[in-house]
Amino acid sequence: MRLLKDKENNFQPFYVSLTDISREGQDYQASSTPAKGAGNLLEKYSYLVQNIMSFDKQINSDDSLLSISQNLKLALKRIIPVKECNLFLFDESRASLIPFDKVMNQPFTSMVNNVYKEGILDWIFENAKPALIPEVNNFTVSGPKFNYLFYPIFENKKRIGLLAILSTISKFDNSDFEFQSIQLILNLCLARIEKITLKENLNTVYSELQTYQAKLRNDFRLSAIGELTEGIVEDIKTPLQVILSYSDLLGKNETESKAANMIKDQVRKINALVNRLIKFSNINEEKINIYPCDINAVINEYYQLVKSSMENAGIECVLDFEKEIPPVLSHQTWLFQLLSNIFSIIKSNCAGGGGLIIQSRYAAEMIVIKIINTANITINSSDTNQSAKSPNVNFRIIENIMKSHEGEFRVESFYKNSSVIELRFPLRRKNRK
Repeated sequence: MRLLKDKENNFQPFYVSLTDISREGQDYQASSTPAKGAGNLLEKYSYLVQNIMSFDKQINSDDSLLSISQNLKLALKRIIPVKECNLFLFDESRASLIPFDKVMNQPFTSMVNNVYKEGILDWIFENAKPALIPEVNNFTVSGPKFNYLFYPIFENKKRIGLLAILSTISKFDNSDFEFQSIQLILNLCLARIEKITLKENLNTVYSELQTYQAKLRNDFRLSAIGELTEGIVEDIKTPLQVILSYSDLLGKNETESKAANMIKDQVRKINALVNRLIKFSNINEEKINIYPCDINAVINEYYQLVKSSMENAGIECVLDFEKEIPPVLSHQTWLFQLLSNIFSIIKSNCAGGGGLIIQSRYAAEMIVIKIINTANITINSSDTNQSAKSPNVNFRIIENIMKSHEGEFRVESFYKNSSVIELRFPLRRKNRK
């Protein structure tokens, strides 16, 4: 934009500058006589500026990417005749262009990708300037009925996409204010899209941070249990050995013999429970190395640990394992964390009583673990779908652990408050980490 100065070296108003610009290249008799059509040109410029300002105001109050795309189309239609238009971004392989507004008609998307595959867009990106390309499918004797107007989009000097417009215009001059205003509107649109995308990424990172903070607290709690267990394990086992030794002194008669055997059985149960607790809480390894794990044995080990607390909550559990299934490439600590969060979800959603069936199956190169919940245990699948907005920590931890296994985590709800939690472990892994 150029500003003019008067004789007193003061800047003239914007509309006066536009009026003087409209006179350039035209013949007029006296400087005091306005050029023919100057008012129309001023009105045209004013309309285009108002269109840009209106578009900027609309998108700044909108956080919907689809709505921004629709407002972009409306703004472009106020400048030039538009039949179709859309923003396109390259996919990761840069083999095709993906439309920003995916609800638009498919032929337009196919045509743009065909033009890209033919190498025409490479020439446009090399020149880094907008270009007008004829639409050959509707070519007539007088010329093409439609033309493609392409605006290349760059980020850090790298091509990331383009704006494609199908229009009836036949001439294009990038110095015209109409086409420069299209570039301004496109820049405003891209800036708003980038801001919304960064905000969504920030929310995702914040949600992930909450998840890992909860996981860290969970690991710290288990670590604290391990440290406390190491300190008191001898204090527990020593009295147990004394009780076992003195129980051998009993047995002079039948009554004492039964009492001695009962004492020994209970001591063995306590000893086994302490050993499982030590094994479960031992996560203070500097580096966790994955190895083939018998998932049936891990689930059974964990079940024996939480069996008493499940019974106190009135939850009956049945184990239904397929025998001789292949091992899962994992670590016992990770599997314990999975089971801990699953049982935490179950207990928090239990209305009192209920039942669980834990199944393990091998099918299609997958180890499938299903936790089937009967009545009185309500787990909604919407909790996982809405985890990005209002994250459920247990669900997010399970999702992240399953991602590290390249597996899947699903929750399906059924009639009468029953549901199924499904874990799918692939036997073939891409990343061995």
